[in-house]
Amino acid sequence: MKAALFREHGGAEKILYEDYRDPTIGAGEALVRVKACALNQVDMLLLDGRFPPPEGLPHVNGCEVTGTIEATGAGVTGLRPGQRVIVFPGFACGSCEYCVRGERTVCVRYGYLGAHKDGGYAELVKVPAANVLPLPEAISFESGAAVPLAMLTSWHALVAQAEVPDRPCWSRRPAAASGARRSRSRVSAAPASSRPSAPTTRSSSPDRWAPSGS
Repeated sequence: MKAALFREHGGAEKILYEDYRDPTIGAGEALVRVKACALNQVDMLLLDGRFPPPEGLPHVNGCEVTGTIEATGAGVTGLRPGQRVIVFPGFACGSCEYCVRGERTVCVRYGYLGAHKDGGYAELVKVPAANVLPLPEAISFESGAAVPLAMLTSWHALVAQAEVPDRPCWSRRPAAASGARRSRSRVSAAPASSRPSAPTTRSSSPDRWAPSGS
């Protein structure tokens, strides 16, 4: 497959667009054909070396991914080839004290797609199937790619922590706010077993996606 990767740290001139190894999925994993991937500050930190990729170089950045299902591994249910999806980029161990009480985003072994594992600046990316949710037709791939980190960080601060009531519009950009509300509604309506914040049920080895060296 083709990917935008880097083999040494530096600026944008270090990004290479070339052939790269195809991802191989295992049990509990899904292969996603990338349609859109957002640019995040962590991508810059990884590229310039302030946050070196734990798995070493070469590395493919890209935390926030939308796309379609290309294939699924053994034991995966609820996902079908060609299905539009959005990927939650956080990986948790599922067994530490925080994961056990449902606070997986503060897992002691937490990691990110595109940081601790190769990410979405490629034609294909493999992810834990438990991190994959349907992307509604009403939300474009490009808009959806702004949701996993950028939008959910704000949503968590406003709703989960500050408990600010929902508002008709939290943004000066109505289209973005509308997309965020639709996405929030879709994720909230998902069965508990399929939400990214719920204990992993689609992967037989959640530790495989914990950060290296943990």
